[in-house]
Amino acid sequence: MTHTLIQIVSEETMPNLLAAMAIKPERVVHLCTPAMANSSAALERAYGQACVKTSVTMRRLGEHPGMIELNDVVASAIREAGDAVVNFTGGTKLMSIGAYAAATRAKTPSVYVDTAAGEFVDGLSGGDFKALFPNGTAISQVSRQLSVNGIATANGVERVSGGKQWKDYAPLADFLLRNPSVEQKCHDAVTDLLNREPHSFQQAQAYYRDVYAKRLSIPEAAGELGVAAGLLEKKSTGYCPAAKWLSRFGGFNLAKEKFPPNILFSAAEEARWPFTFFNGNWWEIAVIRYLAENGRYRDLRWSVDAGSRGGASTDMEEDILGVDNVNLLYVSCKRGGDKAKLSRILEDVNSSAKRIGGKFAHKVLAVFIDLKGAQECRVKNRCRELHIDLLERREVASVKAL
Repeated sequence: MTHTLIQIVSEETMPNLLAAMAIKPERVVHLCTPAMANSSAALERAYGQACVKTSVTMRRLGEHPGMIELNDVVASAIREAGDAVVNFTGGTKLMSIGAYAAATRAKTPSVYVDTAAGEFVDGLSGGDFKALFPNGTAISQVSRQLSVNGIATANGVERVSGGKQWKDYAPLADFLLRNPSVEQKCHDAVTDLLNREPHSFQQAQAYYRDVYAKRLSIPEAAGELGVAAGLLEKKSTGYCPAAKWLSRFGGFNLAKEKFPPNILFSAAEEARWPFTFFNGNWWEIAVIRYLAENGRYRDLRWSVDAGSRGGASTDMEEDILGVDNVNLLYVSCKRGGDKAKLSRILEDVNSSAKRIGGKFAHKVLAVFIDLKGAQECRVKNRCRELHIDLLERREVASVKAL
C-alpha cells in the first residue's frame, strides 16, 4: 500500500476517485484552488462510498496557480510524505506539468488517469509503478465497483435514492411499446382525467374518489395486463383504477386535520399513478427494461431523487440513472408529440446530467412518438451540439446502439 496519494482536484473528479480506488492509499493530499474546496469535500465523501479507508488533507493553492506553484507545492508534499505517488491528471495543463515535474525530480511514481482509453498510465517519473497496480492498469478493475451514489457524491450531490421497483410493470410497458394504437387509446382515456384535476388537495381528494369508481376506456388486452401489474381492478363495468392507490390520499380527513404539504403531495401522486402510467410513465419502464437487458449498464435505477441529504422540496426526480463504465448514465424519457417542447427539455437534460455526473456523463433523451419535419431537425441538431444520444421507439429493442 502506498502511504500518500497526491492529487490535483478540479471540476472533473472521477480521475481522483478512480486513482484512490485503485491505489488505496493511507493518506490523500488534495491540492485545491479556493473554487475547488467543495469538490475536495465531495471527494472525501465519495472515498467512503467506494470503501476507500483513507485520511484526507487539503492544501490550498492560489486563485490561478501555474506551473511553478504546483511544482513547489507537490515537491513539498512529496518530501513530507516520503512514500508518495502523484496523480497529475487534474487542473490546467500548466498545473499538470508542474506536478509532473516535481514527481520527476523526486523520482516518485506518477499516474495519468486516461478514462477515454480505460488505463492508468505510467508517468515514467520513477519508482515502482507496477507495484501500485498489482492487478493491472486497466481502469475496469475498479470501475466495476462504481455506483450511481459514488459518482453522484464525487460530483457534490449528497443524496441519491435507490429508485422504485419497475419489473412488475414491464410486461404492460412492453405491450404498449409494441402496440402504438392501443397505447394511444390508453393515453386518451386518462389524459382528460388528469387535466381536469382540481388544484386544491381537498377538491382533488373528492375528484379522485369519484374517478376511481368509474370505468376507464382501456382496451381489454391492456386492461388485463394492468390488472396483473396491480394498476387496475376488473369490475362488472370494466377496468377501474386499483383502490389501493387511493387508500392513503382518500383516507385523509382534510376537513378536520392538517397534514404537511409534502405528505399530501406524495399521497396525491400515488393516487394519480394508474393514470400517469398510461399518460407516459410506462415509456420509462420500457426504456429501463431494455437498458437492463443490454448488459452494458449497471446499477440502473428508475424514478430517482437526487439532491440534498435531507431531501429538500427542490430535489429533482430523475427518470433513469445508471453507470456506464466509469460515467453516469442519465436518461430522460418523454412521450413526445407535436406539442412536446423537446428542444427546451434537452437543455434540462444537459444541465441535470452534468450536476449529478459531471461533464462526461452519458446523456440520453428517449422519445416514444416519432419525430417529424422541423421538430426532428431541431431536436437532432441540438442533440449533436450537446452530445446527447437520441433514443427513439424503433431503436429501443436494439439499445446496443447506445
